[in-house]
Amino acid sequence: KGLKTERVKYGGKAPSPTITDSNFVGWSRNIEYITSDLVVSPRYKDSDFFVNFYNENGELIETKTTKYKGTVEAPEAKKEGFVLAGWDKDFSEVVYDLDLYPVYEEKICKVVFVDWDDTELLTIEVKYGRSGYYPESPSRRSYEFTGWSESVDEVKDDMVIKAEYKPIMCVVNGVTGEIIETKEVLMHDDVTAPEAPEVPGYEFYNWRGNMKNVTCDMTVVAEYSEVMYEIQFVDSFGNELGLFLWWWN
Repeated sequence: KGLKTERVKYGGKAPSPTITDSNFVGWSRNIEYITSDLVVSPRYKDSDFFVNFYNENGELIETKTTKYKGTVEAPEAKKEGFVLAGWDKDFSEVVYDLDLYPVYEEKICKVVFVDWDDTELLTIEVKYGRSGYYPESPSRRSYEFTGWSESVDEVKDDMVIKAEYKPIMCVVNGVTGEIIETKEVLMHDDVTAPEAPEVPGYEFYNWRGNMKNVTCDMTVVAEYSEVMYEIQFVDSFGNELGLFLWWWN
């Protein structure tokens, strides 16, 4: 048998019967703002209070219980493309039974573009499932930009996207009359000279061609000077008889 039945206009407050039990703490439902027919029952200090979690379609996810002015841990309520912002009512201090529904916000993904050395180039925000855009192509000394590490088509999560490069190589040929050595060197680097071959009657003295800060394919040429020999003729007493200069050729 009910304690009392009241008729209340929509949005009105229901008058409550008097409960004399000292353990009485309140009612099973909020009667301060009535929006539908309700059956409410008295709750006491040792009573359980029920917190019902529903999904956005009104389907029950889970029911949890707590004591007066207690709280409960909310279940997961995932929705693709959205983040759970909270629940439609506060349940940090439960004083009557609650029906809770999730409140969602559209998921915004953060996309960070970085250079080869992790220097940040650009940060953009992209709504879940949408496409982002790339910054201007960066440059790097001695390297050619080839693209980005990941696509920004249909972004669904936070991302860090890195610029990708390939080295620009220069070919340096060391020659005398023919190629004696070929080296590949990164553009703007210095190249180490090859070992110059010995040429009878000549002495190597230089490589012709710039081997510092190489910026293109090139040929360096070994340069030689003709060797001059000095021949001195002396007698048995060490007296000079003559002096001649002689070249190999």
